[in-house]
Amino acid sequence: MVALSADGRASYTTLAKRCGTSADTVRRRIDSLIEAKALHLRCEVARPLSERPVTAVLWAQVPSDAVERTTSLIAGLRDMRLCAGITGRHNLLVIAWVQSANDIQKLETRICERIPGLVIGDRAIALWAVKLSGHLLDDNGYRTKAVPIDAWTPIPTKATLH
Repeated sequence: MVALSADGRASYTTLAKRCGTSADTVRRRIDSLIEAKALHLRCEVARPLSERPVTAVLWAQVPSDAVERTTSLIAGLRDMRLCAGITGRHNLLVIAWVQSANDIQKLETRICERIPGLVIGDRAIALWAVKLSGHLLDDNGYRTKAVPIDAWTPIPTKATLH
């Protein structure tokens, strides 16, 4: 998964070389991860190629027994990048790409019309992203370098740094 997060377009052969195994083993492991829903494939677009350069982040609240149904309903809306249940006072995180900051109110209205009872508690606007899905971006929004997702390497602590 670390090698795949660095380059999701890498061939099985390339991944096998990086991981010290065979291409068949890599293919079987990736297939197993996808089947177990432990790995989800996603394709990002460079923001200059998108007509939606502004990222809107909304934190909302719905009854806890409605989170799963709500995420499914919101995820189907145009412009959505992510809709997920989270912990805390606001139990729903929504991230969307919109054309301008003025479109955020329209986005909120569409979401609230689709999900009666949903309360938007906070919002943020990101006009420029430095990192997206584990990749560092340049000033134009193009990928410059990967920051692989590595959940298996322990994060250094003060005790391990000495």
